[in-house]
Amino acid sequence: MQTPTKPTGPPVGLATLSPSRLQTLNCPHRFLELYMKGYREPDNQALAHGRLIHQVAALYFHHLKKEKLATDHTFLEVAADKAWEKRQDVIPDSASDDHETFINQLREVVIDPATIAGVEQRVSFHEDWEPAKWDDPMTAYRGVLDLCTVEGPKEEQFIHVRDWTTAALAGQFQAAKDLQLRIYALMMHKITKRDRIKVTVHSLRTGAEKSVELVGDEHIVTESRITLERKRLLAHLDDPDYKWPAVPGAACSYCTLNCPYEARYQDTIRLILGEGIDIHEFHKQLIFLESQRKKMVELLKGYVGQHGNVVTGDIEARFNLVERRSYSIGDLLITLQAAGIPDEQIYETFSVDKRKLKKLLKGNDELYDQVEEITTIQHTERFAPTAKIKEE
Repeated sequence: MQTPTKPTGPPVGLATLSPSRLQTLNCPHRFLELYMKGYREPDNQALAHGRLIHQVAALYFHHLKKEKLATDHTFLEVAADKAWEKRQDVIPDSASDDHETFINQLREVVIDPATIAGVEQRVSFHEDWEPAKWDDPMTAYRGVLDLCTVEGPKEEQFIHVRDWTTAALAGQFQAAKDLQLRIYALMMHKITKRDRIKVTVHSLRTGAEKSVELVGDEHIVTESRITLERKRLLAHLDDPDYKWPAVPGAACSYCTLNCPYEARYQDTIRLILGEGIDIHEFHKQLIFLESQRKKMVELLKGYVGQHGNVVTGDIEARFNLVERRSYSIGDLLITLQAAGIPDEQIYETFSVDKRKLKKLLKGNDELYDQVEEITTIQHTERFAPTAKIKEE
């Protein structure tokens, strides 16, 4: 675990809520360490590269607006190269492919420069949602909007806020982004007094997008929620006996702070294997924990099925609706061949699990043997920490 820098003391505007602070508040202990004690976590590759790409994007869209251009790939490439040359040491040379991917995604974004209303726009508000200065210590809410445009015909114009991320837009991250987008929409609604606001988060890693379009009462719902969260924060700040507990959640995967919740299990879960560690004892603990995890998952599954979803911090136990799609193999094969996809790549796509194939051809050993004769076998290593030993 990396060691955070020494505390610098509580910052000005402690009760100011932003989307990132709101997310941090899911773990009160993390909020205490970062915003009240003033610890700063060391940069990691993901954060540093994300910040770098945001700087390039801001420079690029400022340029497009000033020069009244829809695109300028030459400017973007020069800006990206300069940024890469001056990158932090925490971003290794091996991240150059990621860097190129991020820039290629930005290159695909084409926007009418006349519609650009703001780039890296800082917005802040007092408690009554009246605009405030960014550095006002009494600011209640604030945020930074990556790109704002005014779109649509005059009688149907709406505000479109775009938020760039260098993460893959999926799973828990996608769910967490939803509230952030709604807060951005509320902020633009308060500033522009326009009712219809669209907010889109765009993954510069995969090209995936998630959008929400909010009108009318939906802004009131968001305002009520964020106001309630700020009241909760103020109550914690005013309570000298509040313990600021550690609550496990999505931040656990990247948090580097000393965690009292982790400390409760440090004798059971040793995160660093060093000299003097009994590796077999460590393995036994892992086997036991894995068995307990399976039992706990089944118990939790039963509880959710009977009583409904369970929310802890920013993590939710729920049943997800899984979409399964099926295609006509013949039609799909013709389409892929027409697109010029090499046969080898097509055949790899049409892979069939051996267990399922055996089940399909159950009782017809002759046909199964024929399939086996034309089967291409490839082996890849996959780590199995609790695999059963094969008997000779």
